Amino acid sequence: MSSNTMNSGIFDPKLIQPRVLQTLEEGAQLDLSTESARQFLKKSVDKKIEVVILYVDINGSTRMSLTLPAIKFARIIQVFSQEMSIAVINSGGHVFKYVGDAVIAFFPAEHPKQAAANAIECAKAMTEAFTKYINPSFQMYGLPAVTVKVAFEYGNVLVVPYGKRSRTSHVDIVGATISIVAKASIRKADAYHNGSSHIQYFFFWCLA
Repeated sequence: MSSNTMNSGIFDPKLIQPRVLQTLEEGAQLDLSTESARQFLKKSVDKKIEVVILYVDINGSTRMSLTLPAIKFARIIQVFSQEMSIAVINSGGHVFKYVGDAVIAFFPAEHPKQAAANAIECAKAMTEAFTKYINPSFQMYGLPAVTVKVAFEYGNVLVVPYGKRSRTSHVDIVGATISIVAKASIRKADAYHNGSSHIQYFFFWCLA
């Protein structure tokens, strides 16, 4: 499979394991981009918008970075970021940022319950990807099984552009919503375990 931009065909679950195996052999198979998030946010600069923030990261990545050969750890990160991004996009979200071993995404929440449902469906897709395809592929290559944490938060964020040129400047989101979800992985007491050893969920909002 050659390097590709994202298209509807990539969402077929039957393609996950072949793509993961190809990534382990050759490196990333897709061009990951945050451009759709930037374009969405540019419509609301200097304003507050309501979103569901989703934050997913790898458990024990520091230990893996210290104990695994660099190329093996790099492949784990590439598979993780690639497959989590696909789950986000297929669930109606935007990939906002890649930060080390974490993927940060948001779901526009003009209709909060629908945005929350989309985020939950995304997490379920992540669970299925790891359980059925990713970890079995890792084991075939002698890599450790990976567990990840998924955190959600619903609320408003302020859209802030950095730089004078609106067409090319970085656009960020700030506020309590994203700050809370970014710190979610250390709040073990709030964890909900879904019965799978591969993913932990953290919920921080309540919708009536």
